Amino acid sequence: MDDATTSGLPMLAAPVIITQWWRDHGGRTFLVELRHYEGRTVVDARGYYTAREGRLQPSKDGLTRSVRHPPKIASALTSPTLKARELGTLEDGA
Repeated sequence: MDDATTSGLPMLAAPVIITQWWRDHGGRTFLVELRHYEGRTVVDARGYYTAREGRLQPSKDGLTRSVRHPPKIASALTSPTLKARELGTLEDGA
């Protein structure tokens, strides 16, 4: 790939991790990162597992969308938590 996207904007040299947390002690983690896909900057939220050779490998399960969508996604993911809390169905500490 060259140094610019199809829109003429600069490309990221490598994916940029926004947040990461370990899902368990078995080497599974969840990453949210900015990356390029087909000439566009996207946000990728995906589970990763630790392969036999010790490197993180992406799972097939994930969500990749244009960087323009995160505000809508954040609202969609926050709303169920707020509603569950309002209904009293949310477990303690969640």
